[in-house]
Amino acid sequence: ATNSSDIATNTADIGNVQTNVATNTAGIAANSADVATNTADIAANTADIATNTTGVTNNSAGINSNTANIASNDADIAQNASEIANNEGNIASNAANINQNAGNIATNTNDIAQIRQEAGEIVEVVGANSARITSSASLISGNSATLADHSGQIATNTSGISSNAAGIALNSNLISANSFGIASNRQAIDINTSGIAANTAGIQQVRQGSSAIASIPDLYLGEKETWSIAGGFSLYDDSFGNPRVGFGGGVQFRAKKTNKWSVGLAGARSGRATVGRVQLRIGG
Repeated sequence: ATNSSDIATNTADIGNVQTNVATNTAGIAANSADVATNTADIAANTADIATNTTGVTNNSAGINSNTANIASNDADIAQNASEIANNEGNIASNAANINQNAGNIATNTNDIAQIRQEAGEIVEVVGANSARITSSASLISGNSATLADHSGQIATNTSGISSNAAGIALNSNLISANSFGIASNRQAIDINTSGIAANTAGIQQVRQGSSAIASIPDLYLGEKETWSIAGGFSLYDDSFGNPRVGFGGGVQFRAKKTNKWSVGLAGARSGRATVGRVQLRIGG
């Protein structure tokens, strides 16, 4: 009878051990599922960080393109300034030529007046001064040709001045257009700068959130526990900026030891990012 009682006791103990093993196995399976969930969340956050990094790269390319356009506009403005300086030099040269031509015309006019005076005197002594009259007529013819040539040069200078005026007007229009383009580029650069600042702030928030998530502790209860408290600490460094530190904590509880369900609350913070989690475990 004593052996039978011992055997019955051992059988009951074996049943309890099997029940405990089944409970522990279910707990391990639940913890594995939680670990898989955390791994998926971390992968999703990593993908978001990669997307933001791509956005920053695209903005950097836009800034480089705007910088090249501004450099090109600066070169165009410098070229226009050089051409304007050349035109001003040509105008000054034309003005000097006009002044010189005016002096030549005045000289020729005086010569003609003198020749006419001499011709009058020659007429009075026609017989003896025939040779001088012929010579004077030749000089008058030469001076007339010179005057005609000077008139042609004056017309050419006048045309050159008109052409230079048209070129100066065109350069003025081009300078105005370049000034407008530079203003547009500056506005685009300001927009890009604001976008980069917003992206940088967003990336910092994501990095802080990742650090906070990493610090959330795993919550579970032992077989004979009705509550537990856990804490976590994380250091997140992706080489993008300064490492981020996260602190997290949580509590898991159930009404009584025989319950197959439990509820957990967890939260974490890193910088200005705060995350929270509620979990519910049901065992078999």
